[in-house]
Amino acid sequence: MKAPALIKKHIGFLLHALIGGSMWKRLLLFILAGTVVPFSTLTYYTYSNISGKLVEEYAATNSNSMVFMAKYLDGYYNDIKALVLNIYDDNTVFEYLKAEQFDLDHRKNVEDRLKTMLYSKAEIECIRFYTFYDQNMFAVTRNMHEAFEHVDQDSLAVKIPYLDRIDPVRKSYLSPVYTSANEVYSGTEIFTFNQAIFDIATNKTLAVLSYDINTGSLDKQYSMAGFKNGESLLLLNESNQVMYRYGGFELKAEDVNEFKNINYPNKNGYMYMKLNGHNNLVVYYKDPDSLYVSLKVIPVSILKQAVRSIVRENVELSIIFILAAVILVIFISNRMSLPVKKLAENMKKMETGKFNVRIDYRTLSSEFAFLFQKFNLMAEEINKLFNERYKLQLAQRSAELLALQAQINPHFLYNTLQTVQCMALKRDAYEINALVVALRDILKYCLKNSGDIVELGEEMDYVNKYLAIQKFRYLEDLEVIVHIEEAAKNIAVPKMILQPLIENCFIHGFENRAGRYRIELDCYCVEDICTLEITDNGKGMTPELVAQLEQEMSKLEDAEPYKRDGIGINNVNVRLKLLYKGNAGLKITSVPDVKTTIALILPIRERELHHLKGSGKQ
Repeated sequence: MKAPALIKKHIGFLLHALIGGSMWKRLLLFILAGTVVPFSTLTYYTYSNISGKLVEEYAATNSNSMVFMAKYLDGYYNDIKALVLNIYDDNTVFEYLKAEQFDLDHRKNVEDRLKTMLYSKAEIECIRFYTFYDQNMFAVTRNMHEAFEHVDQDSLAVKIPYLDRIDPVRKSYLSPVYTSANEVYSGTEIFTFNQAIFDIATNKTLAVLSYDINTGSLDKQYSMAGFKNGESLLLLNESNQVMYRYGGFELKAEDVNEFKNINYPNKNGYMYMKLNGHNNLVVYYKDPDSLYVSLKVIPVSILKQAVRSIVRENVELSIIFILAAVILVIFISNRMSLPVKKLAENMKKMETGKFNVRIDYRTLSSEFAFLFQKFNLMAEEINKLFNERYKLQLAQRSAELLALQAQINPHFLYNTLQTVQCMALKRDAYEINALVVALRDILKYCLKNSGDIVELGEEMDYVNKYLAIQKFRYLEDLEVIVHIEEAAKNIAVPKMILQPLIENCFIHGFENRAGRYRIELDCYCVEDICTLEITDNGKGMTPELVAQLEQEMSKLEDAEPYKRDGIGINNVNVRLKLLYKGNAGLKITSVPDVKTTIALILPIRERELHHLKGSGKQ
């Protein structure tokens, strides 16, 4: 969506809210518009006006400190360079270089001179002295380590860093700061100073003197300059190469390129630069007589902290006034709209099925009293109609429950089984007799009028008879494992709730599958929830089939009674919904070709359990 269309849309929404909204919303919007707009304008003016003046004052103040920093580095550079006079003042060392003769006395004399120079400044980590005519290099460090070796031209640049950078005019070079890789002071931030030793008469370079100097002295000096959190100092050489930095500024490759392109129109001044992904104020000082340019990098966010403080005070004051206005509007609107809210609350109660709500309208004005009187009449009529429909629906569901449980009803079948039992005993067919007895007990349990709820122990007796019949079919190939504590057998469960789930193991789990069959039945209770798990090692179900079954079970509550067919999972699910009104359920988990578990989750109904014990139904 384009910007003009978006603005038009928001303006239209605001106008609609102002014109067509409720009374308290319109009043609230008008008050907000009358307070937010003036305070926002004042805040913007304050921020814009003070920001520019603050930058100019800050730049002028920091320009003076830049002069000091640049002068200090020039003096520091000259102090380091003055150490070379120790070589020129030592006739023995200098004569050795010009005579191009070397012996042990010369070596000791050079090493002594280097040690004297090393300990003249605490920040010097190492001094190297290289003679060109014999390619010998002397080195001394602060751990009293002395080294003397012959260095060929190929490895000279490694032994003495930045050797090729020595200026032909100044005969010296001060490197940018870098992290040392020397094993003695590895990881130390240092810069290297190289000075050529030459014969003044012939201008011939005789040797080179190299110092590795840590930045501790510079860091200590610049730490006293009072850098705030986020401010940084940068020193650039004549080529705009960063020589040294102090502070929290992180130097990146793109920032280095930005420094290389800097132009300094004046001796000192300031500019804005985007460094390290943020806008910064850069205050500089460039003395034509100095070797270095001093830069102070100040994040714009730091500069504007003072402005933000003023703006924050204005905003806080604005918020206080706005909140006071909003509270006043809300208080007035609530007093005016309280009767309407009361009506809405009672209507929401009716939506949840509470049709006995009534509103006392005797203390209200005549307009709302009439409205509430009509609401009470409506609620009374709805409650009357709902009670009539609920009783009719309850009778219908009771009839459905009886129809679902009546799977085997004819009494003549019971008498026939007794006849078959007698014939089996006369012919000594004891296995057939046991099978008929189990089937007779199952039929007796089905025809027994013991209500919808029985004890778990009684239900398990029925399940054991059913499993005994299945063992006649599967013989030794069927293994049944039951884990039910004695205390759990007194829990009340729906009658004939387990057998349909166990029957599914044989019909679906073991169908067309060879091998040893196993059924496990576990019962465990946590607080007021009883869980019965039936697990078989059948062929299992795919995740898609499990999801389909769960979706079908979720729809059974809204289905018509004549569509609830089957005596398996659907039968159990419908009975649970009717008996427990949604507080019980089934959970199916399955791994194809490994196992299937159906968990029956029931609330423990102590009231029904006490009723069973009191009536003698054990």
